[in-house]
Amino acid sequence: MLGIKTAYALRIYNPLESNRDFVTILKDILTWGITIAEVVVSIMIVVAAFQMIMAQGKPEDFKKAQHTIVYAVIGLAILLIAQGIAAIVKKVLTG
Repeated sequence: MLGIKTAYALRIYNPLESNRDFVTILKDILTWGITIAEVVVSIMIVVAAFQMIMAQGKPEDFKKAQHTIVYAVIGLAILLIAQGIAAIVKKVLTG
């Protein structure tokens, strides 16, 4: 196909395999959830930026878009802090 090679692979593991424990399954679920949340935050910021552009000088519409961006960034910060706390707790508990 025009000499273009694609090397994309998505591997979804069966959570019911016998060699996987509860902690691993929970970690996988949280990883997927965090990835989805990051995508949602990115979309929220883009939508809010578009709302700012479309406000056309209306202060109340501009303010709503500004609040959306602030809340999206706060949500992202909470998400990143939660990841950091989880990593610290894991490090302390496992050594």
